[in-house]
Amino acid sequence: MSTPPPNRSRALALSNILFALMVVAAGGVAYLYFVEDQFFQEGPKPPACEQGRNELICVIEALKAQDFDRVEPGRYTATANQLSQPGQVIEINEINAFLFIYPDATGNKAVAAREADAADLDPETLQVTARISERPLNEGEEITVYQQSNVILIVIGGSDNELASIKAAMDTLP
Repeated sequence: MSTPPPNRSRALALSNILFALMVVAAGGVAYLYFVEDQFFQEGPKPPACEQGRNELICVIEALKAQDFDRVEPGRYTATANQLSQPGQVIEINEINAFLFIYPDATGNKAVAAREADAADLDPETLQVTARISERPLNEGEEITVYQQSNVILIVIGGSDNELASIKAAMDTLP
């Protein structure tokens, strides 16, 4: 007696189903590629900047609009001896700037918090310290402080033209 041949209809059906799923997936990829153009977008649009609700991206976009060659968020944070909030470094060409953001439930409260924290701010005695290495970052360097809305930007160094461009960028923040 011989054994009956294996039932191939189940394997054939599974193969056809998998082939159909592959065709549907390829069609979805082709649709996104050619029709929706999803593969070449630069990412989501930054959030709208509002009075008292500015974020890191708002300041970076304002600085980029001033035609600097390079504006990028840095890889470390810092503290300032006269401010309560931690700061995030922004690299502007060869300049290090430190952004201190004052968040709050409402924009008016955030601006008031920034104003209260910076009421006795003195650039002559201001010391910016890296949070990781705990070393001063502004020894012997000229410091310029810009305040707008709910943010404070401390710039270390920079030429007069660069500082004027940074001031123009800060003035554009709501």
